[in-house]
Amino acid sequence: MTKILLSLHVLAAILAIGPVKLLAALGADPPAPAPDRSATSQLAMFTGLFNLLWAAVTILMVVRPGSSTGA
Repeated sequence: MTKILLSLHVLAAILAIGPVKLLAALGADPPAPAPDRSATSQLAMFTGLFNLLWAAVTILMVVRPGSSTGA
């Protein structure tokens, strides 16, 4: 569980920096060329991984494996 939470923190950091870089490139003065496709597709990949890990953590919080309360 700790590894999943650590992975979520790392992906959250990447997701916090990625859009800032892309927006900075779009709003540069003079205008910079459009960001390359690899940067946007990599950001999409990290977003998808973050969503999958977040869903796994949510499911584990509901199911609570090893819990003896029966709830």
